[in-house]
Amino acid sequence: MRSTSRSAVRGRGVAPRPRTTGAVELHRGDRGGRGDRGDRGDRGAVTAELALGTVAVVVVMAGALSVGQAVTAQLRCTDAAAAGARAAARGAPSGEVTALATALAGSGAVASVEVGAGLADVVVTAPVDLVLPGAPELVVRGRAAAAVEAGVAAGAAAGDAARRGPADVTAEVPPSRGST
Repeated sequence: MRSTSRSAVRGRGVAPRPRTTGAVELHRGDRGGRGDRGDRGDRGAVTAELALGTVAVVVVMAGALSVGQAVTAQLRCTDAAAAGARAAARGAPSGEVTALATALAGSGAVASVEVGAGLADVVVTAPVDLVLPGAPELVVRGRAAAAVEAGVAAGAAAGDAARRGPADVTAEVPPSRGST
């Protein structure tokens, strides 16, 4: 068989085959018969993919922030309930315990105090506005209990009198025998 040069093959209108090592190679003209117009079909694909990717990233970040908000609010409610339960176990009035717990839990929090059977129980609930679309609201709850300290239940009346202030305490003291 006679060897032909590249120039001879080109002259006959037949394109020379590229030498390959078994791998399939695509060349600029091998795009399904579209020729040079093959690049135009992919225009805008990167923009569409970027737009969809950006939306997905924003939704994932909003979900992560919402979970973080809920966990933080839950921890604040639990810590506030624990502080309230300790205060109630020491004999603090319910109003002070409620004020302490709601101040520690944050805005919109509601606290309930129950002291009985040697146990002080405090429950704190708070609403959380999530960052998700549609602005859903989640209500978290924290609960804590503490054993009432010895002598608090028996001396509750004396403790209440002591907390009222010196002017009220002196009014309750009976007058001495030598005074007129």
